[in-house]
Amino acid sequence: DFIKFVSSEQIQKKIVNTKLVDQEAIDLMPSGKVHNYIFKGGNDLFFEDKSGNWIVNDTLVSGATALGDLDNDGDLDLVINILNNEAALYINKTNSKANYLKIKFDYPNPNHFGIGTKVFSYADGKLQYKELYTVRGFQASSEPIIHFGYGTKDKIDSLKILWPNKTVQLLKNIAVNQTLIISPKNTKLFDYNSLQPKSKILFKKVKNNLGIDFKHDEDNYIDFNRQKLIPYQISDRGPATAIGDIDNDGKEDIFFGGSKHIASKIYIQKDSIFIENRIDAIAIDSIKEDVSAIIADLNNDGKNDLFLGSGGADFYNKMKPLLDSYYIQTDSTFVTAKLPDYFENASVVKANDIDNDGDLDLFVAGNSISNDFGKIPNSYILINDKGNFSLANNEALQNAGMITNAIWDDFDNDGVKDLIVVGEWMEPKFFKNKNGVLVEVKILDQKLNGLWRSIIPFDIDDDGDIDYLLGNWGTNTRFKASNKYPLKMYYADFDLNGKTETIIATEKNGNYYPLLGLDELSGQLVNLRKKFNTYKGYAGKTIEEVFDKKSLNSAKLFVVNELQSGYLENKNGNFNFVPFQSELQVSPITCFLNYDFDNDGKEEILAAGNYFGVIPFHGRFDSFPGAMIKNKDEIISGHLIGLNFSQKSIRHLNIITLNKKPYLLVTINDDRAQVYELKNKL
Repeated sequence: DFIKFVSSEQIQKKIVNTKLVDQEAIDLMPSGKVHNYIFKGGNDLFFEDKSGNWIVNDTLVSGATALGDLDNDGDLDLVINILNNEAALYINKTNSKANYLKIKFDYPNPNHFGIGTKVFSYADGKLQYKELYTVRGFQASSEPIIHFGYGTKDKIDSLKILWPNKTVQLLKNIAVNQTLIISPKNTKLFDYNSLQPKSKILFKKVKNNLGIDFKHDEDNYIDFNRQKLIPYQISDRGPATAIGDIDNDGKEDIFFGGSKHIASKIYIQKDSIFIENRIDAIAIDSIKEDVSAIIADLNNDGKNDLFLGSGGADFYNKMKPLLDSYYIQTDSTFVTAKLPDYFENASVVKANDIDNDGDLDLFVAGNSISNDFGKIPNSYILINDKGNFSLANNEALQNAGMITNAIWDDFDNDGVKDLIVVGEWMEPKFFKNKNGVLVEVKILDQKLNGLWRSIIPFDIDDDGDIDYLLGNWGTNTRFKASNKYPLKMYYADFDLNGKTETIIATEKNGNYYPLLGLDELSGQLVNLRKKFNTYKGYAGKTIEEVFDKKSLNSAKLFVVNELQSGYLENKNGNFNFVPFQSELQVSPITCFLNYDFDNDGKEEILAAGNYFGVIPFHGRFDSFPGAMIKNKDEIISGHLIGLNFSQKSIRHLNIITLNKKPYLLVTINDDRAQVYELKNKL
């Protein structure tokens, strides 16, 4: 690694020829000395860097760390092992500013210190938990004590001691600011089930999945092979899922979209199970990637038809697989119907009778342009005339942005459904329906450009009007965004080769720097290797130093001010953005579903997400277990109510019914669909 990053071309040639690292290269190796970091834990999953405040910003190479109350004043001090130097002591000066408790264990030999003992501390309704282990790094052992801090609290309600032999001991009403020596006494066998949260399980996975054995297989196209510098993939937004009666028996069936060269699947509802049913006219059109779908009676003949929005970001220009598909149901099968020729990567299709003529019109949104990320795609209104569609002329909507989702909802309470769209590198946009014409209106006063992925109407504050929940990228990411320092994306042909690139820049200490390193940037922009022939030359350079001002000024600039998911709170028709709590910011939220899941007579919102379409530099966003949102103050994590969404990239949530019993259908990118039984529904 050092040879690649530091040494000269001459040294590299020597190594190739001699297979030896000569002294010249070794002498050039950096010392690796940096200052130690220390972070203050806070509420809501956040940590604050206190380096240089709590400890001195020394320049050193430190290794093992051990904790202990070296001066016996009740707070923990640190011993740091420093390479090629004396050990360092960080003496904690908290002293009497906060209360504490130290616990030592007297456990039967050979485990005299009670290694592995767990302690649950309860004080004023707050739980703290620690396990005794002394290892804090290579060749380091901390003082064998349990230490708790209590701030200004002067009494501990109870301590629950879980010994290594799986017995438990309870102590009550303990004073702070003392050292307890505890040995096993009056113990009883511990019930580990008592550790489980006392929440109500609302969902249970159905073993046979109701016969729905659909597995989505993402095709092996990788966006970064074509455009190396895009911030994330756009080819992995499927599969489409649509619910509706396909065989005219009065029961809802299921359509799952396919990937490129992988056929879609249809499941027909029978008496006690869903059975896969092939419809040749639909299945043979497998070259397309189905990203969004609608099952509805589009020609008013009493039978449902099927509309598919095609995407996938692989096909480009005017390749036919970019055309959407429209299948009309006849007496015995489905036949392909004509659509206008528009070649876009569709992201979402939403139906509504815009012009109030009795048939369903369609909004078809575009998310991106293949091989030209950053160029604004076209989005269209398709006007329905007795089952025949034509494109409406609406320039504002056509150029609205990189749209990911949309809803029809009456946001101004005039009795007519309007259109709200969300997308990436854009703010939520509101289009009022004025006599069948959609006109953009300014609703938001805040800067809310985001990487929005989902939207749903819901009265989250229980005040009687409709708010809008918005799924965004989240804050557990290398992206950084704020009103003062937005995330930036420059879009231009930086190397003048006729193809565009995107450069992401983030702020640090008031300056903007390219997010990616020299290897990644020069992999697309090879001329940077001439400008920066060493990694040291590139390190620490601002975006203005890496690219000349002329290139940056001529580039189109996209910004993101907000990465948090949250909701638009409706206050008498004025909307203010309120972020969700941090537990909902760990991954992108890609979909919502409204339903009365707990059978309390009121609807809740189920949120799901996670996303894997990024380079390894970012890491997979896979830790969101889902959540049920009852109101703005009560949000329950999915794993507490029986859901298992972690490490799955959820695309759609739907309610399906079988024998009049509702189930939750979960569609997952590149994985098997899941079906959950609703425990509170009979």
